[in-house]
Amino acid sequence: MAFALQNSTIEEQRSVIRFLTVEGEKPAAIHRRMVTIYGEKCVRQVVRKWSDRFRAGRESVGDDQARQTLSSRAISSTR
Repeated sequence: MAFALQNSTIEEQRSVIRFLTVEGEKPAAIHRRMVTIYGEKCVRQVVRKWSDRFRAGRESVGDDQARQTLSSRAISSTR
């Protein structure tokens, strides 16, 4: 029987989304499965967004802070 996890990281949840997406699960099914483990902290729109990203070829589960920082520097240098 499954039990709910009290603590999890964003990267952990994204890794689960990635794994289930690769297995061919649809976002709605992934969300249903994840809610049983992670509770209501698992947001349907987030599951869909990340599942779409992984289907499009993304492999990283991390944030894109490096790209945001680079973009911020480019904007600052044009001022």
